Amino acid sequence: MTRDNVPDLPFGEGAAYARGDDPDTSHEAADQMRGRKASALETRVYEALRNLGGFGTSEEVADHLGLDLQSISPRFCPMETLGLIRRTTRRKAGKSGRQRIVWETRNGATPGRAPTESLKEEE
Repeated sequence: MTRDNVPDLPFGEGAAYARGDDPDTSHEAADQMRGRKASALETRVYEALRNLGGFGTSEEVADHLGLDLQSISPRFCPMETLGLIRRTTRRKAGKSGRQRIVWETRNGATPGRAPTESLKEEE
C-alpha cells in the first residue's frame, strides 16, 4: 500500500506501449515502464472507478478526480491489460453528447498481484 492506503498497481508485460509510428522517445519510455508499479495517476484512476461504484466512463472518472479528460483517458487500456478493469458493452453519453465506454472494475482483481493470480476466482 502507498500513502493514504492507495494500493500499488503493477505494470505487467505489454501494459506500457507505444504505437508503431510514435517517436523513439515514446518507445524508450514504454520500455522503461514495463515491469514497474503503476504511476500514482493510474492508482488514482483505479480508486476513483471503485469509488464511483465500480462502473464509470473516463469522463466521469476525470470529473471525480478534478483532472483533465486528456490525462485520464490513456490510463484505461493499460489497466485493462492488467486485468484490473474491463470495458462493458454499455455506452453512456458524455458532456459533448458523444457515446463513451462504460468501464468496470473486475471481480476478483487485486491490486499488487499479477492478473492471472487475481482473476482465478472469477474464471
